[in-house]
Amino acid sequence: MKIFDVSIKARCSKDCSKILRMKIIARQFNNFFVAMKIQDRVFHSKFTVRYSETDRMGYLYYGHYAAYFEVARVEALRELGIVYKDLEDEGILLPVRTFNIHYKVPAHYDDVVQIQTRIKQFSGTRILFAFESYRDETLLNTAEVELVFVDKTTGRPCKAPQHIAELFEN
Repeated sequence: MKIFDVSIKARCSKDCSKILRMKIIARQFNNFFVAMKIQDRVFHSKFTVRYSETDRMGYLYYGHYAAYFEVARVEALRELGIVYKDLEDEGILLPVRTFNIHYKVPAHYDDVVQIQTRIKQFSGTRILFAFESYRDETLLNTAEVELVFVDKTTGRPCKAPQHIAELFEN
């Protein structure tokens, strides 16, 4: 029985060291992937245009893109481990500073709008998102939205929390 126990321990020891090595490799890969996400990653969101979102011409009403882009950027940040609610609980707000959009082709009721989101720039106090909206392969519009980190108490711009700044330094 002891031989059995020793062999199990030995096997467990080998398996555990394999698992530990796999965890270290996974952590290194994950750190590399997170860094790539910020610099090179394209985040994807999809929306189906609802009838209530169209105007009299049958086009997706232009104002709805602001809401679509908000959902896209919130989900992009969430994929990076940044949750808006947690920021607000820390006393940090992220209001929109600028919103620019260039319309090319309209979307219609029941179209599936695919939004590609990129984090174009991070300055420590501001974050700039770039968006491209598509229906299949057709580019519908391009946009940029700049957010500024604001201290909830003072209402003044502030630096991003350390954990976010470190994420963007990689």
